[in-house]
Amino acid sequence: MIVWFFQRFQWVLSAGCLAGVCLGAELDPKPFHSAALKNFSARQAGWQLSRTNVTAAISFGRAAYELAVIAGSSAERAALAEQGITACRGAAVQAPKEVGATYYLAMNLGELARTKLLAALKLVKELEELFLRARALDEKYDFAGPDRCLGMLYFQTPGWPTSIGSKAKAREHFRRAVELRPDYPHNLIAYAEVLNRSRDRTLLAETLKALDDLWPKAKKAFAQDVSDYNWAAWEESRSALKARLAKLSRGGHGRNDDE
Repeated sequence: MIVWFFQRFQWVLSAGCLAGVCLGAELDPKPFHSAALKNFSARQAGWQLSRTNVTAAISFGRAAYELAVIAGSSAERAALAEQGITACRGAAVQAPKEVGATYYLAMNLGELARTKLLAALKLVKELEELFLRARALDEKYDFAGPDRCLGMLYFQTPGWPTSIGSKAKAREHFRRAVELRPDYPHNLIAYAEVLNRSRDRTLLAETLKALDDLWPKAKKAFAQDVSDYNWAAWEESRSALKARLAKLSRGGHGRNDDE
């Protein structure tokens, strides 16, 4: 059971699904590596000029996370995540009310967990605590990122007594993310994922319709905020969800209760 949990938790964190990348996406990251590396190098240089600059630390922490997500090896991922952790942990100590420091500390810890099997169980609770803290500081940060990430965490981790997983909690946090930022595609995609799992055909159809309606505007509105890799991953997840809805429609409504 414990080995199964570790393996499952590593899969949860794979492809960065706690943040920008969606649950069903399986993309080749190589075409996106150059741009992420360029951004990382620029942010790293800015942080190294002034390691007490909280804004620079958070910016570097985000860049480290985004490059770690698409790293080519566990060693590279761990090295990048550890740099992000160092920057964000220092920023969080210096400015404990700065939400970005806590948020990207959690993001980088999640990437580090992908490389350390035996640390997974401990990191689940730490990630939950960090995202809850970020939510308390600013629930709208990163387009309702704290709720979105809590939803991912509860959605994919095993339930009690093994861990903290809960489909009911996941649905609650995904719904809140949509309430806070209904214009942000990943919130709708994440919510649709849990609706897909519960086979809630009606609400899934409504959510995907809303996603279709906002997609062209979102591509323009968030062009500077979302990486090409994330857009591509979202598109894959969106297509997969539409296929799932079509399958549910052919096979009947059937619905599983949330755990």
